[in-house]
Amino acid sequence: MPPTRRPVLFIFGSLPSHEVGWRQAFFWNLANHHTSEGNSLRVIVDTDIGDDVDDVLALAFALRRPELDVVGITTVLGGVEGRCRIVAKLLSVLGKEEISVAAGRTLPLDPERANRKRLEGTPFQGACAADVPDRDWPDAIDTILETTAAHPGDVGLITLGPLTNIGAALQADPDLGKRVRFIASMAASAEPERKEYNAAADPEAADLVFRSGAPLVIGTWETTRKVVLYSEEQSRIAESHSPLAQFLAENMELWRPVQGNKPGPVMYDLAPIVWAFRPELYPTRAQRITMALAEPERGRTPITSEAPPNAEVCVDVNTDEVLELYLETVLAE
Repeated sequence: MPPTRRPVLFIFGSLPSHEVGWRQAFFWNLANHHTSEGNSLRVIVDTDIGDDVDDVLALAFALRRPELDVVGITTVLGGVEGRCRIVAKLLSVLGKEEISVAAGRTLPLDPERANRKRLEGTPFQGACAADVPDRDWPDAIDTILETTAAHPGDVGLITLGPLTNIGAALQADPDLGKRVRFIASMAASAEPERKEYNAAADPEAADLVFRSGAPLVIGTWETTRKVVLYSEEQSRIAESHSPLAQFLAENMELWRPVQGNKPGPVMYDLAPIVWAFRPELYPTRAQRITMALAEPERGRTPITSEAPPNAEVCVDVNTDEVLELYLETVLAE
């Protein structure tokens, strides 16, 4: 039986008029675009997999969901070839080698401002893909532009890392924002002083995305950090004998030496994925988000409800239900 998208009721009556208009247009746009064959949603996932462990954990989840048709995976910033090998290994574990994997930009749009020390080297999770040979990976920007051109209005972009590839694609074709079904990103903080990593890693790219006119869904650091795999959830994964669970457990072990003071994998990157097919689990509000480009505010993402909105910004999360959904998905035989 083909997967179906759950209906969601949005009540607009108590909102300011500019929010009502935005939300009506936003959700009408999503509801009236075509869907992929079998009623699943065609998406490209852009990721900096290999730095923090939540990328591989979230990507595995996306690849197991019948509601999502992942037609391409692109990697961004730093050792993009090494990131591609990790993706290729995950696809091999899942038997989904037919999905395209493409290497994106290694440096932000303004390379002179790049934190090169952070970008150099091999992603720490690269050891899990040591047996994957390198190859001539396709170009991520071409993949994004060609796929969205072939399926206008039918492809959502889900970004789990810095927005460099999407920004570069917008530079090459500013009409990309009109072709995508949505752009859902983990890329902001509502705290005035905080510089969220994905946005601050390439402010010029984030600025292009925020001004693109595309239907935007933005996960904030404050909301997405509420979902954590504590020791109980980690043990359930490690004790499963499925190839996927063992691969994820291996990645969590590789991550432990660099986890810092985190109590477990913080699942920031689940937000844009879960929102794509279960939006009620990450409630949003229509708000205006901008990207600060000038010092000393550079890297901050001011969010306000006092100006015409350009994004649906996550303001809460049903933590228990998201964790249950995650575990039932990755532990399914």
